Formats: sequence, C-alpha cells, structure tokens
Amino acid sequence: MAFFFRRLLVAPLIFINFILYISVAAIAGWALNQAIDLGWEAVSYNPVTFYLVMFALLAGVVGIGSTFSAIHHLRTWHYHSLASSNAATYISWLLTLLAMGIAIKQIMFGGFLTFQMRLLEALVIIVAVTHLLYLLGVGASAYRGEYVIKTRETIVDSPTPAPATTKE
Repeated sequence: MAFFFRRLLVAPLIFINFILYISVAAIAGWALNQAIDLGWEAVSYNPVTFYLVMFALLAGVVGIGSTFSAIHHLRTWHYHSLASSNAATYISWLLTLLAMGIAIKQIMFGGFLTFQMRLLEALVIIVAVTHLLYLLGVGASAYRGEYVIKTRETIVDSPTPAPATTKE
C-alpha cells in the first residue's frame, strides 16, 4: 500500500516536468528562430542570451526524453527500469542546472529582455526545482528498499536444460 502512495506522489511531478520541458523547448526554439531570422538583437541585447537559448533548448529536449523514460519506469516500477530512468533523469537535470545557472547570469546582467525571454528564465529555474523533487522522490523509493531483489527470484534463467540423471 505504501508503494502505491509513493507512485502517486511521483506521477504528478513527471507530468509537471513534461509540460515544463515542452514549454522550455518551445520558447527556446522560438527564440532561436527569431535570432536566425532577425538577429539576436530582436530577442535581447544581453550577451548571455545566446548561451541561455542553446542550453535551454538542449535541456528541454533531453528533459522530454527523460520524462518518457520516467513514465516507463513509473509504469513498470521495477529495479530493471530504475537504473536507465535515473541515468536519463540525472543527465537532463544536470543540463537543466547548467541552463539555470546561465539564466541566473542573464538576470544579473539585466538589460532589455522580451517577455518570452523572461518567461524562459523563470521556467528553467522552476523546472530545475521540480526535477530535483522528482529525483528525490524516486531516490527515496530506492533507498527504502522497494527495489530489493527477493532471495528466491532468479535474475536470468539458464537457456540449457538441466542434465538428466540415469539409473544403472
């Protein structure tokens, strides 16, 4: 019963992260498109904007992929899917932390920013926090022993049958 409640706590975070990562990728994609069409001055005069857009776009795309892995793990909730889901999640969270650091640097620089760029800064910071909460939720489940291998559970079945014994 406790397993069910932990899964119920992790599921909304996956959904929230998915929506936030789609928003981050969409806004960063828009900013990149504007910069290609009109130049970076149309988006912002801040020198950090280029790096924020690139890393936010990368973090958004990798984050969307990690949420697919997290959904699969939520569905199976087994130690076989835990390692791959956590690896993808840690990579996307670290990229998001990098984008968050650049967003904080852009806030410190100040200057002219469009509404979309201010929204991108806020979303990157919010998704870094919610992604950390998801990691803590899954990590708490792993450390509480939900994924412990049972003693009688066989990990790999032998492909060859056991030899037959004959009586003489």
